[in-house]
Amino acid sequence: MNNKLTQFKCLVTTFLLVAAMVMPSTAQAQTITPVQPVGKGTAFSPYLIFTAEQLYWFAGLVNGDASVCINEISQNRNAWAVLERDITVNSGVLKADGTLADGASGFIQWTPIGNYDNRYIGKFDGKGHTISGLYFNNSETSYVGLFGYIDKSYDVDASCTIQNVGIVDSYFNGYSCVGSVCGCSYFGTISNCYNTGTVIATDYHSGGICGLSNYSSIEKCYNTGSVEGCTIVGGVAGQCMYGSITNCYNTGSVKGVGTASAGVGGVCDTAEGSEVTNCYNIGTLSGQTVGNVINSSCKTLTNSYYLADGETDEREGTTAMSADQFANGEVAYLLNGNVASSENVWRQNIGGETSDTYPVLNNTHGVVYAGYQHEGTTPLCSNSSSYAEENKLHAHAYDANATTEANGNHDKSYGSPVYTWEDNSPNETPSVTVDFTCTICRHKKTGVSATVTEDDTKTNVAPKCEEKGYNYYKATFIFNTNANYCDYYTQTLPALGHDNTGATQINSSKKIYEKYCGRDGCDRFLGYYADAAGQFLATEDNENCSFTTSTYTLQDATPYDNGAVCMAEKFTYTRTLPHEGENGQMPWAAWYVPFELELTDDICAKYDFSRINNVHQYDDNDDGTVDRTVIESFRQRSGKTLHANSPYLVRAKSMDYKDMKLELKDIVPALSDENSIDCQSVDYTYTFKGTYSELANSNTLSNNPYALWEDGEWYHFASLSPMRHYLTIESRTTNQASGASLKCIKLCVIGEEDVTGVVNIYSDERKATETYDLGGRRLPEGSQQSGLLIKNGKVIFNKQK
Repeated sequence: MNNKLTQFKCLVTTFLLVAAMVMPSTAQAQTITPVQPVGKGTAFSPYLIFTAEQLYWFAGLVNGDASVCINEISQNRNAWAVLERDITVNSGVLKADGTLADGASGFIQWTPIGNYDNRYIGKFDGKGHTISGLYFNNSETSYVGLFGYIDKSYDVDASCTIQNVGIVDSYFNGYSCVGSVCGCSYFGTISNCYNTGTVIATDYHSGGICGLSNYSSIEKCYNTGSVEGCTIVGGVAGQCMYGSITNCYNTGSVKGVGTASAGVGGVCDTAEGSEVTNCYNIGTLSGQTVGNVINSSCKTLTNSYYLADGETDEREGTTAMSADQFANGEVAYLLNGNVASSENVWRQNIGGETSDTYPVLNNTHGVVYAGYQHEGTTPLCSNSSSYAEENKLHAHAYDANATTEANGNHDKSYGSPVYTWEDNSPNETPSVTVDFTCTICRHKKTGVSATVTEDDTKTNVAPKCEEKGYNYYKATFIFNTNANYCDYYTQTLPALGHDNTGATQINSSKKIYEKYCGRDGCDRFLGYYADAAGQFLATEDNENCSFTTSTYTLQDATPYDNGAVCMAEKFTYTRTLPHEGENGQMPWAAWYVPFELELTDDICAKYDFSRINNVHQYDDNDDGTVDRTVIESFRQRSGKTLHANSPYLVRAKSMDYKDMKLELKDIVPALSDENSIDCQSVDYTYTFKGTYSELANSNTLSNNPYALWEDGEWYHFASLSPMRHYLTIESRTTNQASGASLKCIKLCVIGEEDVTGVVNIYSDERKATETYDLGGRRLPEGSQQSGLLIKNGKVIFNKQK
């Protein structure tokens, strides 16, 4: 009899709980049956909530509902839970304008987690998921939201945290302390949460995220929904006392409807004793007293912003910004403290189809780089870091009339310019270039030509035959009235003697350089030279109509412009070869020199040479496009002669020979000529062209050339030294991509790898399943070709059938 009575009481209790959970009840109201989730509710084993039924069970556990807390299950205000997926309780709770949809009587009523008597102190982690369709409509009940009341006043070691959850398509209508995430928080933490639903308090303390937040922190939260209350109404929090609101924003409507006093704040109405930092509001506000960010008192209010479409808020710490400034990234950059980093809280996509009209708290959106470039008057905001290397940009727009850099005269920030004076020839005005480096943004102006005039404060001293002379000059460069720079220079003139300082000139008929005295009235012949610089004196052999110089030294990687034909009895060529290749091997390098080289046993014992022979294209993944380009080169053995002005390849055999020094006899340095060789495939023409002058960044050149690097591949280059050759690739058909799109250009020197160099051409996987001839060419499946072949990575002899 007693057991039956107990069962009857449990059934009655369960019925009453369900009835309360769906209030106000109607004949059409839906019900929900709580289901216990997996987990133990601890930090190490939280409840894993997948469904609305499990969410309602969790609410019952915290609130001590009898239908949940039965048998061995006891009430647990410190239960930890994790939301494992998006949950929808009701669908279509709100209309498009945020008002309650028709047929609300049929919605399942929500019971907030925690209340005044059962205050939640655990940790709830939404893991970035959303809860949609929460419905609570009882204007006589306080502490309303996903959570009603969290408070660890008497449990200081508890977590008391709600994080990473979004409240969507939900309706909360209560008496006081109403918020989408939490109605009331004491000593709690609300982080990374948002609301798009509707929050209403018929009395006071209503907020988009939290109605009343005392001694608590709210961070990285935002509200885009509608918030309404009698008074103390805020876009993020109605009231925040002795706590903090950091990195939060509101874009929704915030309305105070009280007739006596209707205090409204874009982010928070009342923030006495609290710190509000890095927040903004662009939502519409209405009420008797309105603050664009904070309405009433606040301990500190810093770096916060609002949309300047109404009355200006003169409160210190807030700044009015235009819609364009919100949209172009300027506000986002300011909210991040003028720092651009992957760790930035505030993000914004600028431009394009996915652009944001205001900063967002979503780390998948772009980092905002901003500031003023040197001499810029418009702030640059972009998702590209190229606008602000190391985040160093001027804080103010350029103003040439300003007297200091701090006021905008960027040209005042160049510090100490570096002047490079160059004497052209005696008694001629020297030239000077100036390198300016901004101490603020590191902007550089290099090689700037300054105006050179005589220094009228000194008298020039003319040189004499055995006495030096002096000319005095002044260089001036003016940016603007308040920023000008000058330098002084003393030019030393050598004693006159016989003028042997003039430049050589080419005797085109004799093909030799010659020099004459450069002094006025003197045309004495001073001698022949084998080079344009006049370093190597040449002797004429009148009988043979030829010229000879005793020594001629050629240093690698120096510009070479030769118009002379002169034999050097002792010719020396020096070069440091690259020596840091992959896998410990000595790397190949470009060889393009103005002299013939006969390969001897001694030279070949120290160095390898090869001749570019052909270019192959390979489709590694059989998708019909070129994945890899292989440049084939043949080894050159002793007895071969390398021609002058022709592209070859060279490498040292070991580190012992990286510093090359060739001492040759009877060498005639060739006339400077930039020759080339061509290879062709069906799609491209590959041109290897030599150069005796330094080339600039290949990306700035029209042919977009490549150079051989130490890893055996060709890449674009920042600069290329003289006495090198480079590769250009030109499409032979109008429907082919340019050479710049080729994915990989590799070098294969035949004879260097096992058998034929196939290792360099094909991957191990393809070698193991395909057949090649000794030239490294892949044979089609079923080929009947006979002779020596490479199959499964091994050499075989195939007899013709």
